[in-house]
Amino acid sequence: REDIPDNLEGICNNCLHKTICKGSCVANNFHSTGKLNSAFNFCSNAEKMGVFPKARKIKDTYYLKVSEDFHEEKIEL
Repeated sequence: REDIPDNLEGICNNCLHKTICKGSCVANNFHSTGKLNSAFNFCSNAEKMGVFPKARKIKDTYYLKVSEDFHEEKIEL
């Protein structure tokens, strides 16, 4: 289970909560797909329907460089 956050597939790999959620129930995911690192079915379906929250996607999170020392401030769209 420790390797799962880094190797999750699908939307779980792009989710800000992947280190906490870890794809939800690994046993259920394995039963459904035959893979331990498959994405959580609920979130996969939400992504396919276009209703997965953009605020939870890593790739939709942007960093704004502010001041001369290039301190990064995270902003979410």
